[in-house]
Amino acid sequence: MSWNESATDCCLWDGVTCDELTGHVIGLDLSCGQLYGTFDANSSLFQLPHLQRLNLAYNDFNSSRIPYAFGSFANLTHLNLSNSWFSGAIPSKISLLSKLISLDLSSDVVYLRLELHHFRMFLENLTQVQELVLNGVNISSVLPDSLTNLSSLTHLELEWTGLQGNIPNNIFHLPKLQRLVLGINEDLRGNLPKVNWSSSSSLNVLDLSLTSLSGELPHSFGYLKSLNYLGLNNCRLSRSITKWIGNLTQINYLFLSRNAFIGTIPSAISELQNLNMLSLSYNSLNGTIPSWLLNLPSLYYLNLRGNELTGQINEFPHKSPLEIIYLSGNKLYGPIPQSVSKLSNLSYLDLSSNNLSGVVELKMFSNLKLLKRLYLSNNNISIRSNINISFPSITSFMMSSCKIDEFPSFLRTSMNLDKLDLSNNKIHGTVPEWITGKTSLSYLNLSNNFLTSIERFPLGEKLENLDLHSNLLEGPLPIPPPSTRYFSISQNKLSGEIPSSICNAKVLVILDLSHNNFSSAIPSCLGNFSEFLSILNLKSNAFHGAIPLTFGKYSNLRNLDLNGNQFEGPVPPSLSNCKSLEVLDLGNNKINDSFPYWLGSLPELQVLVLRSNQFHGPIDSSKGKLPFPKLRIVDLSHNNFIGHLPGRYFQNFKAMKNTTMPNEKYMRTAFYHDSVTVTMKGLYIELVSILTVFTTIDLSCNKFSGEIPDAIGELIALHVLNLSHNTLTGHIPSRFGDLENPESLDLSSNQLVGKIPNNKLSGEIPSSICNAKFLYILDLSHNNFSSAIPPCLGNFSEFLSILNLKSNAFHGAIPLTFGKYNNLRNLDLNGNQFEGPVPPSLSNCKSLEVLDLGNNKINDSFPYWLGSLPELQVLVLRSNQFHGPIDSSKGKLPFPKLRIVDLSHNNFIGHLPGRYFQNFKAMKNTTIPNEKYMGTGYYQDSVTVTMKGLDIELVSILTIFTTIDLSCNKFGGEIPDVIGELIALNVLNLSHNTLTSHIPSRLGDLANLESLDLSSNQLVGKIPNQLTSLTFLEVLNLSQNHLDGRIPTGKQFDTFDNSSYAGKSGLCGLPLSKECGNNQPKVPPRVARQQEDDSDFASGFTWKVMVMGYGCGMALGLVMGYLMFLTGRPKFFVRIVESEVREMAKRLKRTRYRRVGRRN
Repeated sequence: MSWNESATDCCLWDGVTCDELTGHVIGLDLSCGQLYGTFDANSSLFQLPHLQRLNLAYNDFNSSRIPYAFGSFANLTHLNLSNSWFSGAIPSKISLLSKLISLDLSSDVVYLRLELHHFRMFLENLTQVQELVLNGVNISSVLPDSLTNLSSLTHLELEWTGLQGNIPNNIFHLPKLQRLVLGINEDLRGNLPKVNWSSSSSLNVLDLSLTSLSGELPHSFGYLKSLNYLGLNNCRLSRSITKWIGNLTQINYLFLSRNAFIGTIPSAISELQNLNMLSLSYNSLNGTIPSWLLNLPSLYYLNLRGNELTGQINEFPHKSPLEIIYLSGNKLYGPIPQSVSKLSNLSYLDLSSNNLSGVVELKMFSNLKLLKRLYLSNNNISIRSNINISFPSITSFMMSSCKIDEFPSFLRTSMNLDKLDLSNNKIHGTVPEWITGKTSLSYLNLSNNFLTSIERFPLGEKLENLDLHSNLLEGPLPIPPPSTRYFSISQNKLSGEIPSSICNAKVLVILDLSHNNFSSAIPSCLGNFSEFLSILNLKSNAFHGAIPLTFGKYSNLRNLDLNGNQFEGPVPPSLSNCKSLEVLDLGNNKINDSFPYWLGSLPELQVLVLRSNQFHGPIDSSKGKLPFPKLRIVDLSHNNFIGHLPGRYFQNFKAMKNTTMPNEKYMRTAFYHDSVTVTMKGLYIELVSILTVFTTIDLSCNKFSGEIPDAIGELIALHVLNLSHNTLTGHIPSRFGDLENPESLDLSSNQLVGKIPNNKLSGEIPSSICNAKFLYILDLSHNNFSSAIPPCLGNFSEFLSILNLKSNAFHGAIPLTFGKYNNLRNLDLNGNQFEGPVPPSLSNCKSLEVLDLGNNKINDSFPYWLGSLPELQVLVLRSNQFHGPIDSSKGKLPFPKLRIVDLSHNNFIGHLPGRYFQNFKAMKNTTIPNEKYMGTGYYQDSVTVTMKGLDIELVSILTIFTTIDLSCNKFGGEIPDVIGELIALNVLNLSHNTLTSHIPSRLGDLANLESLDLSSNQLVGKIPNQLTSLTFLEVLNLSQNHLDGRIPTGKQFDTFDNSSYAGKSGLCGLPLSKECGNNQPKVPPRVARQQEDDSDFASGFTWKVMVMGYGCGMALGLVMGYLMFLTGRPKFFVRIVESEVREMAKRLKRTRYRRVGRRN
């Protein structure tokens, strides 16, 4: 603002209006006058008592308060103080300006506030006001009913004012209202009025976006004939869009995005011939894009992204005025219409994230001289770049997942390029200088390609986002320019050290160098080089030395991930300066320290991983004040902590006591999702995105002792608890029953005693494990629990999938009640002292895959009704007191998926169940399944089987492994021929029965058989020559029968020794000394060696191989097991295809099992 002060008549100055009769100043317009400084209450402005209009908008009064003296302008009709950087409370005296027609105190930032009682005074006194604009003023109250008394009101704008409660319906019926803006008030609720507006309504702008309006779009909207702008974005409106919308014939701007509208795009919109902008994005609209939509004569902005639209995109009319088209995030398919190339006004085209297909020649866009942004990412298209094309105006070129195999040549001449995304393509080799040398680039994403080198570094000075992760880049770390805010070069082959020059990137927010081959120490400046640094990820490299000792007081570090390196020394205490730290992962290093209790003072810490280091000593939870209030994931496993569990910490884990759903679903920032690896049932599970509701405590594999604190029962939001492999004693706390959300509970390999807590009606134990209604996995195996188990365990949770009570001393009956709606998938009660029958209610467990009742005292006939379980794959009843015949005539198509069945060491009698064999469909199928092991994401099933006299625990069950063990019973009669149909069978054991007659020749059809034991029966006749076709047979035992005739020779039969045929039989020929004719006995060298090996066992030598799929000894077990296998003792029995030698080598790498003893 400049005034010509040489002119003595101020009425001639710019912005000054005077009364023609009196000469009084009645108007002053100083808007956009570049006025600056505080506004003095004694300003000469207040010496103009005749002012009627005052406009001070868009100046900077440096957060001054609005002087009370504004209330002295008795004649003021128009007052505009908008966007002038006033602050504080709006003085009540302004409500005394009773002649005001227009009042505008709006602001783009919330600095002004209007107290509720002053707001009411405004509405009571300003009875003549026509325009009331208070956008950005903090009101934070409900809308007073007196607002509807302002009958002269034409403009009401209360956007972003903190309004609450319901919108009064009467506000929509103010008779002269032309403009109603109440948007960005998320606590403002209600429904749109269904009563009809007058057909002569003057309302032309209605904006209620970003409120909590709900319900449907009423038909009454059809009466707003004058409506020009309708904004209902980000509300909670639902159902279909009313056809009455077609009556809004004057509308230019229609915004209905981010609601829950369903159905198709209404044909009524075709009536809106004046429509300029249409946004229906992020709803649930379906159907196709109607052709008439692309023919609207005035439409230049179309946004339909984020719906469920299908079908092909129709051809565009050649004279379409469309400038901006968003169709991303739908289910559109087919080719991109050629008529796109005729849209001469097109500047922005986004077709990404659909199912579009075909070859796209970039030449089709080359005539669009105004095209600035082209987004085609994440479709099924193949981009072909023509040599002689150019895009002079292009600023954003986003082509992720477009099967591009080279850098498009037109990029050489695209001098205004700001954003470039060529990620997830097939580009090989070097990044050329004409890409990295572009000084205009602010965003560059070349991740997930096959790039090996970069021709030029550093890049342009404007670059802010640089993503090169998941390539084949080698050599030293390229240093990004100082302007970089996001830099990811993870999952490459970079090596060497991190240069200290990385610390010149002072505005860096995210630095991800994980999964490379960097080594040496990291520069000390990394802890303190940028006040903006939020993410520092150096995971899975070979860094060593100490963690930098200095983390500055003003650090904004939110995620520090140093997992999987070789860092040594202590945890630097200066980490306590990182008050914003949410994720700290120091797992899998060589850190030698006591527990860093001072981390408990970090107010935002949610994830703490210290696993697999050399932490030691007790965790003294008495130190610190209210420690770890937000901690949700804590992993201290595989260290040397001793002493009692930190009960006080559990008591203060407030985040694990809160089951309220947070607003954010995942832990993340704008460009980065936090991740962490957790262990559940021996499986490393990488949570690539951490759910904000996920909670886990893993203190396994330490040396904790003493009792489990009751305070854990207060952590009602806890999902996973692993206290296994310690030396904990005492009972399981009954308060575990208060855990509402547990999915996995592992207390195995401790010294716990006593009963499992029960919810007894007598109230003896006030809470119980059976109150954990959402428990998914419960593993209490390998402890010293005794007594009966509570009856509720069979029916307490509809979510329970795994119940493992193996290897304890439980007794009494198995719970009789398994509910109809249970989801039990694995029930393992092996190795206890259960008695009584098998409860028939197990037939309700339609999802049951594994049932292991072995090694108990169960007294029952065969539970034939188990055959009705459609998913049952593993059935173990061994070593009980089952008795009687197996009547396979009962049941309809029984046991269709059974692959492992062990009924050995019982008292079954009668014939073998031929009908069951006939229906074992899974044992007839040699197709390799998709899943390698039986199990869920958190748990892998295990079972113990007997082969060659050894109990072998399969800690992970291969889905192709099959076995039948009916040994040590009293079965009689013949071996059914139908067994020969089970061509996928690996192990068959019918030994120690009273079977008679011949060995069926059809056993020679069992092409995958690796172990056959028919010993100690009463079989007669010859050994069928067809058995020599069993080329994978590793173990054969036909001893203690009444067989006769020549022993077959060739192939596997040349490898079996005398023990396979021992006993008083009529067999003759090698390897026996008994001749069949005049041939002299001769023992093959290989047989001799085998006999020598077996003598080790005869002399009392025994050995074990432990391979743990979980726990603390996996690495040693795998190495020892692998070496034992290489020596050929023992050979494993699982084959997939191809030759024996090659397949055995593969199996050694992928099979996990352990031998747990030798049976007599």
